[in-house]
Amino acid sequence: MLLLGDWVESERDRWGLWCIVCLGGGVVGYFSLPTEPVPLLFLATFPTVLVPLFLAWRCQWGILYPLVILLTFVGGFHLAQFRTHQVAAPVLQEELSAVSLVAEVVSSEPVAGGVRLLLRPENIEGIENKRYPHFLRLVSRGEVPELEAGQRIEALASLAPPPPPAVPGDYDFSRVAYFQKIGAVGFTYGAPDLIGQRSAGAEQDSWRTPLEAWAQWWSDSRRRLADTTVARLPAQTGAVTAALLTGLRGAISEETNQAMRHSGLAHLLAISGLHLGLIAGAAFFALRALLCLWPAIALRLPTKKIAAASALIVAFCYLFLAGATIPTQRAFIMTSLVLVAVLLDRTALTLRLVALAALLVLVLSPESLLGASFQMSFAAVTGLIAGYEILREQRVFSDRGRNNQGHLSTAFHYLLGVALTTVIATVATAPFALYHFNALTSYGLFANLLAVPLTAFWVMPAALLVLLAYPFGLAGEVLPLMGKGVELVLLVAGYISSLPGARVLVPQMPAWGLAFCVTGGLWLCLWRSNWRFAGLPVFLAGLATPIVHNPPDILIEESMEVMAVAGPEDLLVLSNRRKARFSSDQWLERRAQHGSVVWPEEGRHYGEWLACDDLGCLYDRQDKRVAFPLTTQAMAEDCQPADLVITAKDPPIMCQQHIEEETLVTRLDLWRKGGHAFWLRDDGIEQLTVRQWQGDRPWAAYRGRPE
Repeated sequence: MLLLGDWVESERDRWGLWCIVCLGGGVVGYFSLPTEPVPLLFLATFPTVLVPLFLAWRCQWGILYPLVILLTFVGGFHLAQFRTHQVAAPVLQEELSAVSLVAEVVSSEPVAGGVRLLLRPENIEGIENKRYPHFLRLVSRGEVPELEAGQRIEALASLAPPPPPAVPGDYDFSRVAYFQKIGAVGFTYGAPDLIGQRSAGAEQDSWRTPLEAWAQWWSDSRRRLADTTVARLPAQTGAVTAALLTGLRGAISEETNQAMRHSGLAHLLAISGLHLGLIAGAAFFALRALLCLWPAIALRLPTKKIAAASALIVAFCYLFLAGATIPTQRAFIMTSLVLVAVLLDRTALTLRLVALAALLVLVLSPESLLGASFQMSFAAVTGLIAGYEILREQRVFSDRGRNNQGHLSTAFHYLLGVALTTVIATVATAPFALYHFNALTSYGLFANLLAVPLTAFWVMPAALLVLLAYPFGLAGEVLPLMGKGVELVLLVAGYISSLPGARVLVPQMPAWGLAFCVTGGLWLCLWRSNWRFAGLPVFLAGLATPIVHNPPDILIEESMEVMAVAGPEDLLVLSNRRKARFSSDQWLERRAQHGSVVWPEEGRHYGEWLACDDLGCLYDRQDKRVAFPLTTQAMAEDCQPADLVITAKDPPIMCQQHIEEETLVTRLDLWRKGGHAFWLRDDGIEQLTVRQWQGDRPWAAYRGRPE
């Protein structure tokens, strides 16, 4: 016990890092609940922690610190709860086809074949004013006029509530839309009509006007720069260049996105700490070098701090030009903390600064903790800082003789640093790549060795020149320089992604496996003594969990457009490949299955486990029979021998037993509860619906019996 106490005391400077971890744990705890907690729950929970904390204030840290940890956990929980109630906004309750609407344009982004619009509705046919969604997200195809923020449009549109996951475990867009206040999605019939600027009534909100004017100015600037870039540079070069400058990625084709993902270079498309860091770094070193050209300035003024302050201003402008999205905000916080550390003569990159950045992001948007962007970016930064810290402690690096290196040696050490950085970042983000994307890249190291230097020394410095030239109307003159660098990056991505086995699909990691990896990884990174290495086997055990994960045997999408059953060796067989392609592609990737097999035609079967005729299909697995009848007659025949019946028809009276035992699933069940997943076990059938998986939460829409 004495040794344990000494160890804990020796790690005292790391205790604060674990407070941020517990804050995040409270956020995860809130979102993991099956039902929404009581709104005033904090009135009961905070006193139960604060009172003992106050009484123990003068006690030993051994008593005080666990109470502080508990307080941060409770704080994270209620922070997420407060945010949920803060962003609450009306959500469309039913689908509306061909309704007329008038709305104000908040933002527009080009996509393949059209424009994606974010609108603030002013009038929606058939809906009361108080029930208007806060925002609409619509896609308009065809020849759409150039639209800027603040303009008003009229359109005929199809609207629907934000879609829930297709089956339990799929991507939950309804939760993402809830926190973005998007209450409806859909598309327009034809191009919208421009009817003028924003309504005069909106100007009455005088306290909002400066903020809206600021956001509108940056939105218009972003769109104009993106349009100039796409028009000046060819095809996908212009689309990728516009994405790096403005964050608008809608014009990037699926082929380009796929090449970047399969080559391990997808991180270059998302404006993150790398891009903001390179922009700010280029501004910092360029200005400092310029100031050093004048001895009178260099000898009398703190050129380093002047350059850091100027780089901070550049990063701030780039933040808003890129849309000020949550990932970009996180990148700006990290970059600004580094520059502020330079201004204060402090060490620039430490785990404490990472923890502070995480704290700011969680306070602003605790829901971002659930996203892949937050998880992967903070995992990469934390892993890199901790990794290099471990390497320095193990004396892997030595500064001896560094000052006498030649150019070749310097280049070699730079490439070695890029390789080592890539390896550490890849390992740190691997659990999240497995959990969210079910894939790993085989040649990411080689791709980054080629593309990262191009991005660092060519693309982003050229981007800085474009941004500096844009206010003077000269951006078009500098864009070709940046475009050439982007072309080389795309060539690297195209070549690497075309190599055999560039992308390896891996079965999906379960949530508890990700928890193992996060726990082990944080233990490895946050402690300083050798006890940190106890987290390594926990981390590796989490990486191995896809091997033992038990996926569902049957998947049914809400609309019944596509269903899937698992055969021998867990081969997934789909009911069709013409509809609901996005959902079925996700299901296949989760099984690490490249090809797809479709249910047999009439009178045919696969082995002894799946047979179909003109009345439906029968599926046998684990000594269980599942029937998919297509007619009422077939249902009457299948209800007796089948253990589970799944159909779009109304059940006859002879299926009463299945109704009572809840082993009959109809279209009405799917409409009420969302997609279904089934596990066929020796001791019975386990069922999970989207409604059960989402829980009774504000972003999970409940449907009753239709009219």
